Amino acid sequence: MGIPPHTECTNPNCETNDLVYVSAEDHVDYAGSTIAVTWPRETFQPIEFHTFTLGPFTMSGTILRGETPEQAHARVMRLLERMAADLFPEKLDAFLDRIDKVQQIVRRRAKGG
Repeated sequence: MGIPPHTECTNPNCETNDLVYVSAEDHVDYAGSTIAVTWPRETFQPIEFHTFTLGPFTMSGTILRGETPEQAHARVMRLLERMAADLFPEKLDAFLDRIDKVQQIVRRRAKGG
């Protein structure tokens, strides 16, 4: 069987290095079909024993004319990756603010207040 032949992607939304793998199934026209993509939940532990999560995020996309399901998945995943990267600093700041508030409460209670 070997490695399937490939051609460069002809869809303008493809990255320049995306390849289209050609097989009998690839001649199916998927245009207009939808694909659901999920960015998984990530758990971060910037402080020992304290975690926060980011995600999961799920988005549906439409497969464009000339695009394979794999290319549509990659296109939607790139969008979800950018969303997660944009949200991470905000989530981290909110997490650290909550830790600071908890520490202030603990200090007040330790002083009897």
